[in-house]
Amino acid sequence: MLYPILFAVISGFFARNGVFIRGEWHLYVPQIVAVHFLLWLGTVGLVYQARSFVSVGGAFRQASIIAASYFTAMFTSMAIYRLFFHRLSKFPGPNLAAVTKLWHVFKIRHSTNHLWLKELHEKYGSVIRTDMLKPRSSAVFTRNEQEHKDGRRAWVQAISGKTMNLFSSCIF
Repeated sequence: MLYPILFAVISGFFARNGVFIRGEWHLYVPQIVAVHFLLWLGTVGLVYQARSFVSVGGAFRQASIIAASYFTAMFTSMAIYRLFFHRLSKFPGPNLAAVTKLWHVFKIRHSTNHLWLKELHEKYGSVIRTDMLKPRSSAVFTRNEQEHKDGRRAWVQAISGKTMNLFSSCIF
């Protein structure tokens, strides 16, 4: 059982650093989950075939241990890369900001993002490392042409000369 686990750990490391390190893989989550599920089922079949003395339940258990080893290696590799080797790793901020986007969602679950970001700026300074899930679509980051046009139109109106003159007393 040691060699399959070792192979899974090495595979997880190389999957992260060879495949998933570049690109926009978040766009393909359903396909990635489906492929990994099929690989897990294939592993169950291989374990059951290779070890004739193992029951079906035992094959599921061993395949789950192998899969857990793979995912642990993959996510540990990702965390180490993001914490120490990523080009943003030199910016101050919470360590969980480097590892996952979900920490921010958890922190602002009561709609207090502005207060929490103020606390971060007080603690870490004017530049902090955060990573947010987009609460609304953005004209800059959208891939949809119509959303981009709509968002850009709103921004152009918001920062026009006429609007800036109206708010100049508030700004200065």
